[in-house]
Amino acid sequence: MALLARPAAEALAELPALRRELMAASNPMSTTFWASAEAVLSSIRAGGASIGSVREWLEATGTEPIQLIPGEMFMWPDENERSALAAELHALLVAHLEALVADGVIDPDRLAAGDAAALAAYRQIQVDWLRSPLPDGRVPASALDEEGIAEFVAEWNDAQADARHILGEMLEEVGPRPCPED
Repeated sequence: MALLARPAAEALAELPALRRELMAASNPMSTTFWASAEAVLSSIRAGGASIGSVREWLEATGTEPIQLIPGEMFMWPDENERSALAAELHALLVAHLEALVADGVIDPDRLAAGDAAALAAYRQIQVDWLRSPLPDGRVPASALDEEGIAEFVAEWNDAQADARHILGEMLEEVGPRPCPED
């Protein structure tokens, strides 16, 4: 966490300048956003932030998909571990969420404030998107499940092949063994 403290302190020091620049660009963000950004960066700087609290703050923007959707047995892989399919679907979900924020369906201020109803609705929006067919007919959750199963089977087959190879080598070292007469 000490490695994060210095960049957090630098980011915290830069917040006022960032706020002024966004205001000049007619995108001032809300007081709730700025207070939550300051709180999370201060917590990181003090060494008291958890990965979960930073993740919750990112999700409260209304455009960052929830990494683990409770009760759904679904978790987005970290960005550097996403397959091409997962990266594509994640980007499509982000675009969907951004449109809902722009339309006022998702209220980031309510998310940042921890509003239980807003958080539940935000989760449900994502569950519904994962279960709904895209224009090309794919259902995101099913497509990701199928890909995950295929990867698991491939890894399992590789492990079995390695085990067979090792067993074969060991049996060669032992040499022929007598067969039981029965």
